[in-house]
Parts: sequence; structure tokens; C-alpha cells
Amino acid sequence: RARLQLILRGRRVGLSLAQIRQVLDLHNPADQDAAQNAVALRAFQQRIAALSQQREEVVGAIETLEAACARLEAHLQH
Repeated sequence: RARLQLILRGRRVGLSLAQIRQVLDLHNPADQDAAQNAVALRAFQQRIAALSQQREEVVGAIETLEAACARLEAHLQH
């Protein structure tokens, strides 16, 4: 059950299946080492950067649409 939750959580944040497998491997103490931790950390940081970029793009798109709506509303009122 814990493995399934990790898989679902990984998919929800956009990790690839390979990245999810790395996370699952970290939960097996027999396979855990510093190199695996470093790989997982790097994957997580890359995903954070990608999501941050997407957030900036979404915010920009929302601002553009809000400005367009404001112009259209003003035009309709005149």
C-alpha cells in the first residue's frame, strides 16, 4: 500500500516512471546508498524547476486573459 501511494504521489507531481522507481528504491534500505539519494534529489530539484517555470507561464497567461477580459468588458459598456 505504501508503494502504491508513492507511485500515485509521484505521478501527481509529474515524475517519470523511472524517477518513481528511484524513489521506491530509496525505501528499500538494502539498496539505499548516497549515489541513489543524489540521483533522486537531482530529479526532484529538476521537477521543481520545471513546475516553477510552468507556474510562471500560467500566471502570465492568466494576466493576459484578465487584461483581455477587462478590455472587452470596457468595450461592451460603451
